[in-house]
Amino acid sequence: MAFNELVAKAQTYFPNLQIKYKDQDTLMKVLGTLMFFNPGFKTSFVTTIGETIYFPTKDYVAKSSVSEVFIHECTHIYDEKKGGSAKFKLGYLFPQILALPILLLLFVLTWKIVVPLALACLLPWPAPFRAAAERHAYFVSMRVGYELHGIDPGLSGPHYAQNFKNSSYYWMMPFGEDKRFAQEALNIKAGIANSALDPELNKIVSELMIAAK
Repeated sequence: MAFNELVAKAQTYFPNLQIKYKDQDTLMKVLGTLMFFNPGFKTSFVTTIGETIYFPTKDYVAKSSVSEVFIHECTHIYDEKKGGSAKFKLGYLFPQILALPILLLLFVLTWKIVVPLALACLLPWPAPFRAAAERHAYFVSMRVGYELHGIDPGLSGPHYAQNFKNSSYYWMMPFGEDKRFAQEALNIKAGIANSALDPELNKIVSELMIAAK
């Protein structure tokens, strides 16, 4: 199925879903500069904000693996809608986002105290909520890769787990992920994928995989 048709199918679940391209979007160009720690942000990473999915370029969606990436991003949209937009966004940015309220202390404390505290928040501390969101979506990627393209989750899982320990997501969870992804690979092969435990998400993933064939 053509990519546009796959998007149309997803819009039956997410009516406000939009597709944009980073090389044509000012916000993404600015974010790409701010996210200096991830040099591939603008060229090889797909980003979702709200119900807008930003692909690097129009040519990117011609890749054979785009359906897997697209369903991964739809998982983020589903999780945000289910858990609440503000909660999802704040959780995803935690703990680094704590630097912003700490800066408000400049009204009552000296900058010599406040600025070091704010900078400390910006360090690559483990980000449990971001890791949980990405883990959920990458587990879906493993399932889609396996069921749609025949990719062994025992091979794709370790690759995805590396993203938790490197600069791709600001070193969001440097420990424990290899074991979690190895277990999910076994679950997928046994027919009890993590995403299948949520009936609504399972329906969405299953129907999008059918649409992607």
